[in-house]
Amino acid sequence: MPESGFSQLLIALAVTVSVVALFTRLRLAPVIGYLIVGLLLGPSGFGMLTGDHNLDFVAELGIVFMLFALGLEFSLPQMVAMRRLVFGLGSAQMVICSFVFMVAGHSFGLSWMMAFITGTALAMSSTAVLIKLLLEQGNLHSRKGQIAVSTLLFQDIIAIPLLILIPTLAGQGGEWQLTGFALALVKGVAVVAALLAAGKWLLPPLFDQIAASKSEEIFVLFTLLVALLASAFTHLMGLSMALGAFLTGMMLSESQYRHQVEAEIRPFRDILLGLFFITVGALLNLQLALQSWWLVLVILVLLMLFKSLLIFGLARAMGERPVNAVGGGLLLCQAGEFGFVIMALANQHQLVDSMTTTVILSAGIASMMLTPFLVRHVNSLSQALAGKADVPEQPTETISESSHDLADHVILCGFGRVGQTIARFLKQSGVPYLAFDLDPMRVQEARAGGERIFFGDARKPTLLRAAGIERAKMMVITFDSFRTSVQMLHQIRELREDLPVLVRTRDDAHLAELQNAGATEVVPETLEAGLMLVAHTLTLLGTPVREIALELQKVRRNRYRLMHGFFHGESSDVSQQSELDRIRLHPVSLADTGSAIGKTLSEVDWPGLKVEVAAIRRGEEEILDPHEDFLLQSHDIVVLSGDPDAIEEAENQLLSGKHLHSVHSH
Repeated sequence: MPESGFSQLLIALAVTVSVVALFTRLRLAPVIGYLIVGLLLGPSGFGMLTGDHNLDFVAELGIVFMLFALGLEFSLPQMVAMRRLVFGLGSAQMVICSFVFMVAGHSFGLSWMMAFITGTALAMSSTAVLIKLLLEQGNLHSRKGQIAVSTLLFQDIIAIPLLILIPTLAGQGGEWQLTGFALALVKGVAVVAALLAAGKWLLPPLFDQIAASKSEEIFVLFTLLVALLASAFTHLMGLSMALGAFLTGMMLSESQYRHQVEAEIRPFRDILLGLFFITVGALLNLQLALQSWWLVLVILVLLMLFKSLLIFGLARAMGERPVNAVGGGLLLCQAGEFGFVIMALANQHQLVDSMTTTVILSAGIASMMLTPFLVRHVNSLSQALAGKADVPEQPTETISESSHDLADHVILCGFGRVGQTIARFLKQSGVPYLAFDLDPMRVQEARAGGERIFFGDARKPTLLRAAGIERAKMMVITFDSFRTSVQMLHQIRELREDLPVLVRTRDDAHLAELQNAGATEVVPETLEAGLMLVAHTLTLLGTPVREIALELQKVRRNRYRLMHGFFHGESSDVSQQSELDRIRLHPVSLADTGSAIGKTLSEVDWPGLKVEVAAIRRGEEEILDPHEDFLLQSHDIVVLSGDPDAIEEAENQLLSGKHLHSVHSH
């Protein structure tokens, strides 16, 4: 490789790593980072990607593997189960969006063919970004998530004829020819049928033979070969390479090898897909985008506003509740990677000019940058925008009438999985209870099942009084929301200072704050699960039950300090860890000349560090949770628990007595 080419490659890699790492840290989709890299390295930036046909070929392979991966995620049983939303809401959204955007594009001076391409591109939403964010937020299986997923499923389906259409239009010089398109469609149907037949009868036995070899290398190579052969076949038939990859992935999605194929293909997909989005970003002309900033802004606002309102209206027309209809609209209002694929292919075949491509891609990128915010706050935004039109809170009179006969009862705040589990045991023990929840469908179904549950926000004092808080024996907050729990605790303590309140959390990141706010007990779910495993382990080893109970009580009294941190190895993925998960254990061996030797722990100059001494090993003896007057001796091993930076500073202080850098508790 020439020296200049090698230097360009190094610069490109450095820029890509830096930008994508920054976007990941900001909790933005990496795809946006790749697009920005393409903009920086393209003709509008440093000009390093101009006319690189090899990169274009690699980027096309990126499209192939992206659609192969999307095909693997395509679930035919899921589509059948959600057919009402898929073919009702999904088809209506796609047709109306495409038509409206096409007419709008034509009114701005685009030809009907260019307006059709841009309209269908803008009608698409982002499957890759949205599914990932919904999984992270735990909203994938909510009703809002189902509305989004069903619409995305239909968009994946409609992508097949679109991938057939664009090369056909290019072969016809960009002119509408019904006969030519009909022939291409017939050819496409034949190709689809042939690939589906091969996938049903040919691929399974071949994969059985490959899997029997028990060789990961052969399995990976065969998977790549299958994807590329299918892509080559569709390309040979005059269709898009991406079409063959999508169909192959769809065929394998119902096989027993789906998850293994997905795991093996992911590194190739992510790298090549990144290159594809870099080339898409390189299509952007920054000068044109800045000159037409007002047009980009108008398209962005109209795109997100119209798609949100349209999906809201369609969902309401299909009987969805306002809060779910609003949520579905907010989730689907962005542009998507399929739209980028359509624009990139159209630009590659010279069906769309540079100006149109730049404006559409700029608006699409901006909409995708707003998507993480919308997904993170979709529940609160949906509630705020839907207002009281969804399910009104029960009047306090109704709640009072239902609870007037209750005394020494338990008030459950939240009636999800945890709340319902508690309710079942309370019922078996004959303890009366009353529950509040903000999921209208859950409230409706639970009330139909005979539960004493009401739709309402338990932070409101009127509802708490109506629930008989002055007569209650206990309150249990079962949902995992630190801010809401603190607000609720303050309100409870204003009404009753002596009421025991049990709070459930995911971990103990905010344990002290919750206890200071008035929680009687805080139950960190993940740590309690670990304690249950400990209890079962010790029970099977024959440890007396009383001894086990005393040890667990000691851990809880000490606020789970014994369970904080662990020894990290090479497999620990620090980039995916929360602040609490980053707490680790690290042993420091005191040499004969260590500055901390002869000092008590309280005499060591800890510069306000967020670090604790978890244990000290002295020979064969281990002292857990040593007191502040413990005297350190030579050859002691001090086990530190804390953040990596704080541990580094503390270790330096123990050994040399000098501050490395100021790392303060925060």
